[in-house]
Amino acid sequence: MLVDSVHPTMYFVGLCKGVVPFPQFFAQTEFCVSAFLGNIAIPSTDAIEEDNAALYKEYVTDRGAKEHHFHFMREKQWAYNNQLVKDIGGTPLDSNVEKLYEYTTKERHANLPTYKKARFRLRGSDDFIKVDVDERPLLCD
Repeated sequence: MLVDSVHPTMYFVGLCKGVVPFPQFFAQTEFCVSAFLGNIAIPSTDAIEEDNAALYKEYVTDRGAKEHHFHFMREKQWAYNNQLVKDIGGTPLDSNVEKLYEYTTKERHANLPTYKKARFRLRGSDDFIKVDVDERPLLCD
C-alpha cells in the first residue's frame, strides 16, 4: 500500500485509517528515505501488484467490506509498522503503544465523554497503570 506499483518512486504516506498516526507516519517515512538512499530494494512492479491484490482480498473481499474501507487497518497496523521498521533495520515500536491504543479504544466506546481525561504511568516497556485524574502523572521516575 505504501509504494505505487506503476511509479515505484512514488509513496503514499499517511493514507491508512484506524491507526496511531504519528508512529506509522514515522515508520513509513523512514522506509521511503531508506528506499531513496538505496539502502533497501523496492520489489518489482509485479510483486507490488500481487501484494496489493492479496491485501485487497484480505482487507476487503474476505471481510465483506466496502472498497473505501481498504485502508482501515486497526489491529493490522502493528504487524505492518513492525514490518516496515524491520525492513530498514530499525527498532519496533514499544509494546506500550499498542496496549494503550487498545485500552483507550475500549474506554472510548464505554465512556465517550470522559475517556480523554484518563492518565497513565508507564511501568517498563510493556506495562502501564492508570493513575487518578487528580494525581499528577510523573514524566520520569
